[in-house]
Amino acid sequence: MGFTLTSYDEIKKSFDRGILTFLGHHEVASVEKLPPHRRGFVEFLQLAIKQIDSLPSKSADDKLKATILTGLMHIVADGLLPRSGSLLRDVLLESMGVREENKKKDIAANLIDANNASRMISEAMKFYTNIVFPSGHTDKMLEQHAFSKIEGMDLVAFEIKAIDMGGAARKQVFAEGRASMLHDVQERERLEAERKKGPSVLSSLGNMIWGNNKKSEEDDEETLEKTPVVQ
Repeated sequence: MGFTLTSYDEIKKSFDRGILTFLGHHEVASVEKLPPHRRGFVEFLQLAIKQIDSLPSKSADDKLKATILTGLMHIVADGLLPRSGSLLRDVLLESMGVREENKKKDIAANLIDANNASRMISEAMKFYTNIVFPSGHTDKMLEQHAFSKIEGMDLVAFEIKAIDMGGAARKQVFAEGRASMLHDVQERERLEAERKKGPSVLSSLGNMIWGNNKKSEEDDEETLEKTPVVQ
């Protein structure tokens, strides 16, 4: 089962709640007081949300906005933050709606698969590219843009990781798609081979036994008919 996208408003609300928890964990009152190696990620995503909010409604519906934001969070959470022991990563996973299966609590898994990762990263980087480059031109990056003054955010590392993750996801999409196609071909060939062979051995044996039983019954009936009746 594929990944189910959380609504844009719910992602934002969950992110805001999570950041309050994150501030409390670090015992600070504002994002500016967070450790530099974490503050940059938070400010980057907060600024991204402001930019997404300002997208024209005609060109960006709720689903596209959710796709872009989830893609950006996915790059940060699974590409730039530690896989374990990171409260900020936990906040981002919860905001995206990513969760493992918990049968005891009747919670179904909602994990990001290759198809969704590829699509979300692609939309996220289109959005990012439109901010850091002049509209429609990628010859030279803008010196000043929405993300250029964020301290503690390594944009080069973000860009490289996004490209790597997007490429890996697309490779997996093709590999899984080809494997699925080959499985269908093999299954079709197997069924075709069985059809050409005719009835199975078991089926033929069953027909033989049924035929013999029927012949035996007919012979018995014929014998009874020929047996003289004693008065």
